[in-house]
Amino acid sequence: MDRRTFSKAVVAGAVSASMAGLSTASASAVTHGTSAGSSEPSPGLGPVHHVRTDLLDIAYHEAGPPDGKVVILTHGWPFSPDAYLE
Repeated sequence: MDRRTFSKAVVAGAVSASMAGLSTASASAVTHGTSAGSSEPSPGLGPVHHVRTDLLDIAYHEAGPPDGKVVILTHGWPFSPDAYLE
């Protein structure tokens, strides 16, 4: 399993596990909020990639060398992942 596939699987599993208690309606409300849904590149993090699960469309950024160590930074809605740039 390569780094990117591993990262996608970990993120999808973590988010799915944390959202397991939510109904489909509330999960849909979270993912379709006003701060979500843009696929435009963030100036410091690069393009936004997406993984679709049964309940969510998970957006993520990839950065660094392909053979580097995997680091996963998560954030809670409605905060922006751009907060990690500081």
